[in-house]
Amino acid sequence: MKNSAETILVPMSRTLLLLGCLLALVTGSVMAEDLRKQADQYSYDGLVLKKDSRHKVVYLKEGVDWSEYTNVQILDCQVAFRKNWQRDKNRSDSGLTSQVRDSDVMRIKNEVASMFKEIFEEKVTDSKLKLVTTAGENTLLLRPSIINLDVTAPDVSMAPRNKTYVRSAGSATLFLEVYDAASGEILARYLDYKEAPDRGYLQWATRASNRHEARRVISIWADNLLEGLESIQAKPEG
Repeated sequence: MKNSAETILVPMSRTLLLLGCLLALVTGSVMAEDLRKQADQYSYDGLVLKKDSRHKVVYLKEGVDWSEYTNVQILDCQVAFRKNWQRDKNRSDSGLTSQVRDSDVMRIKNEVASMFKEIFEEKVTDSKLKLVTTAGENTLLLRPSIINLDVTAPDVSMAPRNKTYVRSAGSATLFLEVYDAASGEILARYLDYKEAPDRGYLQWATRASNRHEARRVISIWADNLLEGLESIQAKPEG
């Protein structure tokens, strides 16, 4: 999994950022470039770069009074695998019963999306913000996507009861946009690449272990986002 980290995040020029995000949502792939390439100070839609690191990019709209937002609405999470993930998995394991079928892809995507919404809603409910289901005043609208999902050893429905051992469960990138729910104005864009830890030894990969790692990563994303919101809400303006 380590080699995939060098090609997963996003290109940072103004034009490629827009194209990369659109392609990611459609194909599950982000145009690969050096992760350390400097991001533009301003995004194509006027957001200002606040953080640019190897695995994380944050853009915010200037002049926003974040303290006025007391509610959060979360849209369903869109999930996209790394480009050619299914093809690559099936080529590496030619056994008919170990092939990743379209139904396996859809099942995993649905499970991850459901897990994402469950965890984020729990985290928001436990925070100072109020979770709402409809757009309104003083409401932040979160539009999340998990892109470049790369599961090292998926538990497929037709696989025999063989044991698969891996060093890391996989990786993914969170692509999340934050809007003013009432006006539809974009306020922030957040990208964060996460990889399941390489424990330095092989471990048995199961559906349960994959779900555990997915929950851990999504929980980190939720905690980081809420901590960031709390931090900027404490300031007079973003």
